[in-house]
Amino acid sequence: MRAFDHLGCAALASLCLAASAGAECSGFSDPPPSAGLERVKELVSEGRFDQAFEDFEIADAAKKQLADGLKAILPEEDMKCVTIKRARQNPEFISEIFMTEHDGRIVYWTVSGEAQGSSFRMINFHYTDKFREIKELLY
Repeated sequence: MRAFDHLGCAALASLCLAASAGAECSGFSDPPPSAGLERVKELVSEGRFDQAFEDFEIADAAKKQLADGLKAILPEEDMKCVTIKRARQNPEFISEIFMTEHDGRIVYWTVSGEAQGSSFRMINFHYTDKFREIKELLY
């Protein structure tokens, strides 16, 4: 099973990253993206974690701890970014799965929140380097 996860992860990464080299972190337009969430993904892919979590619905100390933890394991520089899946639960709530890659290290991100116009209020956030943790969310 672990070999399958690794192969699935590698295949998905190869397809997505090859298709998006040099592109923004947006793979498709239906359903329409949230400008605010696109900004969060841009900040994450640039390693600007403090700014990415400004509107996350958690305590400031938790935001700092999260950002500092990410800075310890990920570069504070440009990473390739690919949107894998986007779902709008209603016109004002959106969820996405995206991935970043730098020096062969792939991280998968899930983000959900309230999207109104160009603003985005992050409600839920998770990241992992294990494809098996997000693969069920793809179908």
